[in-house]
Amino acid sequence: MVKVFLRGNKVEQKIHANVALLLFPWASEAPYIFVSDILKIITPISGNIYVITGHEERIKYENENVNVLPVKLSVHYAKLKNPLWFSYIWWILKCLLIQLNMGFNLLKVSRSVDIIIYMAYPFNLLPLIIGKICRKKNVELVIRSKEKHHNRLLNIFLQINNILDFRLMDGISPESKSIIKDLGLDKYSEKIVGECSRFVKVDKNVNLKERKNVVGFIGRLRKEKGIIEFIKSIPIILEKRKDIEFLIVGDGDLSDWVESEVNAIKKIHNVNIRFLGWVSREDIYDVLSSIKLLVLPTHAEGLPTIILEAMATGTPILTTNVGGIPDVIVDGKTGYILKNNSPNHISKCVLDALEDPNLEKIVENSRRIVKKKFTYESAVKRWEKIFKTVLE
Repeated sequence: MVKVFLRGNKVEQKIHANVALLLFPWASEAPYIFVSDILKIITPISGNIYVITGHEERIKYENENVNVLPVKLSVHYAKLKNPLWFSYIWWILKCLLIQLNMGFNLLKVSRSVDIIIYMAYPFNLLPLIIGKICRKKNVELVIRSKEKHHNRLLNIFLQINNILDFRLMDGISPESKSIIKDLGLDKYSEKIVGECSRFVKVDKNVNLKERKNVVGFIGRLRKEKGIIEFIKSIPIILEKRKDIEFLIVGDGDLSDWVESEVNAIKKIHNVNIRFLGWVSREDIYDVLSSIKLLVLPTHAEGLPTIILEAMATGTPILTTNVGGIPDVIVDGKTGYILKNNSPNHISKCVLDALEDPNLEKIVENSRRIVKKKFTYESAVKRWEKIFKTVLE
């Protein structure tokens, strides 16, 4: 709720909303880092907070007003289990059961909450219907971009899901402004309540000149993140320059494939390629500070936290122009934009970026952005505005 009180001669509004936050229990670690950040942001402007998800041990919070209602199931990486047909069937069945469990937990706390925040796309629908029946304010955090799959039935499902999802929501909070255009959210302009982007820690020490020529990829090891194209670009880069090293951080469906390819390239080219797997949030800044160029040739994206973290640590970024990325990465000014995801183009852009005499200026420009917009204090203000807009 919004409380009104007097301070001197001024009338001020104070947010004190009870919140339910629904996170779909994905196998990847990244969504839980996101939720932990959100909890830290909204705690000062909230009453009781109820988090409904699985893998609850991955969520970090300090406030005693945060209550976790565990979902009994979580999804697995479908492509990593055999037989594959059974893995997919079990994955789909889990998705249905998880929605039921989330909906049941939501019912238990529905009388105690003012706002329901959804981070469960594309499995929002059942809990959302329950939220509407309970006459609560329902807000989706939109942290994705437009994505087209090869499977026609999947595309139809996602299209229908999007229409129902956005029509039923009371508020839509895109992670960044460019996502509005990317997903065609203009038609729901009256529901857009502000940007739900997070915060990053700005590193004071930037030592770009002292870093080795290390090119890195950090992210989920899935096809849509462009990891396949990045791996295939490595031998092409090595044909031009032998003094470049590579670092790959992340986990996902393609972990085994990445490890196999990395080992093969190392044997052929005698190059230093480190594959670290998943790295904790506490260590990611040290990892970024050892990289000369971060490459993210992603096919679909919201506004990746790793981009903001790279900007904060003075690490130049080469990435695609999708989702919310163009809001922070301007080609040649705050980073570098790939025109396409082909390995040949990636390799050319990597070499051009490493030889750019303006590299340090680009780093300073990008750091200026995170200092201005992505501090903890600015994130709290954004979320306070979201809550006020929804509750008015």
